[in-house]
Amino acid sequence: MHNNFNLVFLFTAFRGSGKTRLTLDILAQQVLKHKHDNNTAAMPRFVYVAVGKAPTRVSQILQLLKQLDILPYTTVVAADDRQPLIMQYLAPFAGCRIAESWLQDGVTKNAIVVYDDLSAHTMVVEQLIHMVKLPKAARLSFSGHANLMERSTQFSKKRGGTSLTSLVLADTPGKEDVASGLISIVDDHVLLDSNLTMRRVYPAIDCLAPGTSVRGPPFQRAALWKCMQHIRATIIEGHTIQENVTLAKGFGFDTEPEDQEVLDSRVLVQEFFVQ
Repeated sequence: MHNNFNLVFLFTAFRGSGKTRLTLDILAQQVLKHKHDNNTAAMPRFVYVAVGKAPTRVSQILQLLKQLDILPYTTVVAADDRQPLIMQYLAPFAGCRIAESWLQDGVTKNAIVVYDDLSAHTMVVEQLIHMVKLPKAARLSFSGHANLMERSTQFSKKRGGTSLTSLVLADTPGKEDVASGLISIVDDHVLLDSNLTMRRVYPAIDCLAPGTSVRGPPFQRAALWKCMQHIRATIIEGHTIQENVTLAKGFGFDTEPEDQEVLDSRVLVQEFFVQ
């Protein structure tokens, strides 16, 4: 993300898959980069919006922000699960407005807002709709998520060159419709794998799975496309072999030497991405 602000990026996963940790690492890398370059004047400013979380979890996030030296550059907007529903509903919009005010007032050129998480915000919206007796179909417009994402921006140099980036977190179990709705309004997304989390692989991203993307990373360059297509084809082939070998073992068949070579290479590639 060093040179790619103005993204709307979504992390989806089961609870406990490391979404928060991965997001905080991204923010920490921004801080470390600008300190290393002795360019703290250009340091992005962060807004961390925590919605519907337990107070203890909010305290843990604050502690992590402090440990990673992100807190001095961060404003935390927290509406925990003990707050009134209307406060939880307004928290993401308040966080976005804070970031926008920084850009307007010249506090920073680049602001990053973390929404943790919008699936909890959707549940708040559903409760409010039920309370005021609106039709369930009103959830999409009442949530305001699409409008919120549209507020991410990148101004031209003539207009100051400022940018607002959104990092969206969402829990997925039992809320596949919520995840699909969010995927449709972001630039790109990553699905974290809870199985990798259990194996202590971090970040919990299955880099060997074929995967899907809304429109591909916006920072791809044409010169890299041919190479990326080759790598993608290799990954898909390995993924297919892995599935076939697993199925064959279920019937008692041995693994062919050439297939085992592909599987061994997959393990090495996976280790390359472990941090």
